Amino acid sequence: MKYFLGLDIAKDSFMAALVDDSGRLLKTATFPNAPQGFAELIAWLEAPATTLAVCEPTGVYGKRLQQALATAVGSLHEINAQSLRRFSFSQVQTKTDEADAMAIAQAARTLHLTQPRLLENSRVCCSLPRENLALWLGEYDRLRTAIATLRQQIDNLNQHVAPDVLQVQRRRKQALARLLKERDQVHQEIVRSYQVLDDRQAELIDSIPGIGPLSTAALLVVVRDAGRFRSADALKAYLGIYPRRKQSGKREGKSCLAHHGNQLVRHMLWNAAKAAVRVAHPQNPFRALFDRLVAKGKSQPAAYGAVCRKLVQVVFGVLKSQTPFQFPLTAA
Repeated sequence: MKYFLGLDIAKDSFMAALVDDSGRLLKTATFPNAPQGFAELIAWLEAPATTLAVCEPTGVYGKRLQQALATAVGSLHEINAQSLRRFSFSQVQTKTDEADAMAIAQAARTLHLTQPRLLENSRVCCSLPRENLALWLGEYDRLRTAIATLRQQIDNLNQHVAPDVLQVQRRRKQALARLLKERDQVHQEIVRSYQVLDDRQAELIDSIPGIGPLSTAALLVVVRDAGRFRSADALKAYLGIYPRRKQSGKREGKSCLAHHGNQLVRHMLWNAAKAAVRVAHPQNPFRALFDRLVAKGKSQPAAYGAVCRKLVQVVFGVLKSQTPFQFPLTAA
């Protein structure tokens, strides 16, 4: 018999609901979000080896639970709330953790019967090397944000008229130097973690000109699996790498990159676009695109934005085809 487990995860606890292959609710329970609770959940299941478990993305709150379940149940899947709602037929009208877990369990059964491909693309594989990359990337992003904030504060102090402005500015410059040193150390840790990563997706992304270990690591952690996206445009939308139109009546304003998506990946892709344009190759498609847009009167930032989008297109292509990047015979 097949069982379907729905998980609603919070910071300190998680709610579990179990249904059988006929859709009948067997039981629900709450467990602490801690190793003891993970062990209790596995013992609570009827048959872990034939259980299909589904949860929503919950960031760091669900990582340890996912790691514990990944090898204990038949399969574990992470699916966003919008997709789950489309496949949930729960009659429960109240909004509680138990109702959410029940709805997720029912959606898991429906997906198993009607959308096996979606389930396969959402399967969670807890790779510790990738989790290590994610940890260091989070630290890198924290330092990057702190450095940008401190630099702006130092610049603002140039306009200050208080007698002690130079003393305060000197202290902040010392703090900036410490942060820059920490960022370099974290960068080295990311490169070290990346170099020991035996990952086919990393090899494919790294084959693209302009994308180095830092950008590859960020894409691995955020994109995870290109199979989650139906097209390259869907991946661009997910990352926020597309021009946002500004139009009112007959007035058409200048477009700019959208402001949503993972900020670190957007930052990395922008730098990767600049690096890709500088790659010395007679058939460099990124340089050809950049030069063509600038020749048409586009600004350099707009041209770099277009190169960012082409990079995402290529990332999607190499991951889908499982073929490393190769320069075209003629420039695109």
